[in-house]
Amino acid sequence: MDPSEFASKLSELAPEKSKLLSADYGDDEADRFIDTFRCIPRESALGIETHDDGLLELMDGWDISNVEIGSLCFLSEPAVLNRHLEVASIESDQLVFCTEGKDYALLDHESGEVLCRASHDGRALLKALLCIAVFYSKTAVDGIEVDDDLEALKVKAESISQLGGEEFETFCTTLLGV
Repeated sequence: MDPSEFASKLSELAPEKSKLLSADYGDDEADRFIDTFRCIPRESALGIETHDDGLLELMDGWDISNVEIGSLCFLSEPAVLNRHLEVASIESDQLVFCTEGKDYALLDHESGEVLCRASHDGRALLKALLCIAVFYSKTAVDGIEVDDDLEALKVKAESISQLGGEEFETFCTTLLGV
């Protein structure tokens, strides 16, 4: 998945403001929630080394610092963290691109130890994050509860498939809570 495709598809997932207002969101709260589905094109690329990775290419050309998918929050630009590039946080842990293996892992915020592998590459990670974003969009307006384990398990299975297999189950559990 290329960066512009991800940005376009994520934007399409944003619920309509009127539906959010009907779901008891306040006006400002609805606007903020909609903004979490928007990637903003940069006037000029950051010029970072993208390692031919879809997520790093997205960060290079787009400001995704307002994008939130569940508890995942992106940084405005990758931050060097030892041999890694931190791209997002999940609660207080760091989602990093591992420059040696060219894959993604979730690191413990205190020890820096790998909690789990997150993806074999950024393009697969973007596809999985879109699956998860669909779930969180629906929970906002379609009467699906965030703790609807059956629905969340379906999304988890689809996300694991997008990422490439069961080795990424722990990461998907972290994002979905099931």
